[in-house]
Amino acid sequence: MSDEKVKVVENSDSIPVHLRVLPRTPALYVQFMAVSPSTDEVILSFFEGQPPLMQSPEAFEELKKTGLVADCVARIAVTPKRFVEFVRLMSETAKAYSNDPDLSRSE
Repeated sequence: MSDEKVKVVENSDSIPVHLRVLPRTPALYVQFMAVSPSTDEVILSFFEGQPPLMQSPEAFEELKKTGLVADCVARIAVTPKRFVEFVRLMSETAKAYSNDPDLSRSE
């Protein structure tokens, strides 16, 4: 990606916001997410888990006992009002995927 992507949206104050995704901005794949609400903010933590290579059924059974380590790769704090807006946008996007038969497969 050599050029930045720009999208103009209106925020709740009707002020145009120019959303830019710069080439240096990483895109990270995450498998887990934690939501930590408080009175003033909601913290979203995103985690990446790298499963070890399984070389035997015994190794898999051991992993089931010890668990998998997932590292936090990003944390985002938002106001409760913005969080509700984000959830609405994500819900609308999720509807587009809800009838996709490929999504029924596990990762």
